[in-house]
Amino acid sequence: MAQHITANAAKLAYERAGVAPQDISMAEVHDATAIGEIVQSENLGFCEFGAGGALAESGATTLGGRIPINTSGGLESKGHPIGATG
Repeated sequence: MAQHITANAAKLAYERAGVAPQDISMAEVHDATAIGEIVQSENLGFCEFGAGGALAESGATTLGGRIPINTSGGLESKGHPIGATG
């Protein structure tokens, strides 16, 4: 199965930095749509592919969770204005 370009980029970045997904303590990801956080949490290796929804539902991606994601509220909270966030 072909991997998403983000998964390939994340793997290379982790290798170059000498870290692994479990070494990351928080993340801000591109979430222009509701599925964005789920897809990117999988691509970044924070969970297995297909388990991003369960990860979010478990509370692991909230403040105080195992891997808080988009603690700023993400792009959706900002209305994702055209041009301003790209």
